[in-house]
Amino acid sequence: MGRKKLGIEGHAHHSHFTWDERIQMHYYYTGRNGYEKIRSPLLLGRLLGKHEPTIRRELKRGMVVHEWDNPPFERKEYNAEYARPKGRA
Repeated sequence: MGRKKLGIEGHAHHSHFTWDERIQMHYYYTGRNGYEKIRSPLLLGRLLGKHEPTIRRELKRGMVVHEWDNPPFERKEYNAEYARPKGRA
């Protein structure tokens, strides 16, 4: 009877996100294009093959606040375009 460590199968050894991974995370986070809405960094990490802290950093980098005037309302969403490193095509 020992402990079994939960790991990520097929984990990528790099922590950088490709454009496709950012788009996929955007779709999962917002629930668009037929993707199930998933907001948990742990579940997103398992789906994308990344560690939870990496997902949290990427979400923080790409978070955008949308504001509407009537009535005053704001909503935070992950935006893949905004999360793309500056200077990259």
